[in-house]
Amino acid sequence: MKPKIDRGDFRKSRKILRANDTSAAIIAVVSIAFTYIEYEIYYDNDYESTWGTDFLRSLNVILSLVIICLVVRHYYIVLRFLKVQELIYPGSQLCQAEGVRKNMFREILLLCIISPPGLDITYEFEQLDGELTYSLDTLITLIYLLRFYFLLKLFKQYSSWTDQAAVNIGQRRNVIVDEVWALKCELRTNATNGLIFMLIFSIFVFGLALRTTEQPWPESDFEYIWNGWWIIAVSMTTIGYGEIVPTTHLGRAVVTASCIWGAFLLSAFVVVLIEGVDLEDNEEEVYQKVTERLYVQGKL
Repeated sequence: MKPKIDRGDFRKSRKILRANDTSAAIIAVVSIAFTYIEYEIYYDNDYESTWGTDFLRSLNVILSLVIICLVVRHYYIVLRFLKVQELIYPGSQLCQAEGVRKNMFREILLLCIISPPGLDITYEFEQLDGELTYSLDTLITLIYLLRFYFLLKLFKQYSSWTDQAAVNIGQRRNVIVDEVWALKCELRTNATNGLIFMLIFSIFVFGLALRTTEQPWPESDFEYIWNGWWIIAVSMTTIGYGEIVPTTHLGRAVVTASCIWGAFLLSAFVVVLIEGVDLEDNEEEVYQKVTERLYVQGKL
């Protein structure tokens, strides 16, 4: 039988992890904001660096290094928990624990994709209606949106589905109680609010990505940020008015991805609605009795 996790040690480590992951998530969101401010200045200056863009890029380099340190610290604490649960060899180091190592290196790799000061590289791409010039900074800005992943990691630290009791129960049944587990449980118990939040958040992220890909196109309809969010909203909900459409290949790819994700969310909404009107056995019995009474009254 695997040993239970000590209550005091669990609370202390959870408190440290919560502070660590909260700091990483806040800094990640700030770095995304800095990146988009920098990109707007860079785009308005015809893809030429200024002191303002170089300053913001330097800040992002520093912020990325700070997040990398927080990521390494996070996985050191996770490794200790795995040793206590006897899920890995007690003598394993961080670089030897395969699952932990892969996740950590994946996050570090994501954080290493940055736009350094003085980067002024541009590329020309053939589109259906002509040529389009993208800067390397534009593509890096798109990748920065993946840093919203750290908000998902933060969800675990504040969820009641990942407390000590849940970890101990999962440990006995070989279930890893992590952020994915917490998200599944939350959607199962509070599906409507969860799906609404996911829909709004998805519209926000996909809208930013669509505007970033479409803005460089001459006479673009996406200079106004709300147009990007509007197109994503009508696309994800399968309305598709068609008054504004993406022109670039990347823009169409973003809209296609949002449509696929939107179809999944709408399907989940349908399931929630069906389960919402599904009756328990005793409710079904009452429903049948009331239906029979109303039918008899209608015949009289």
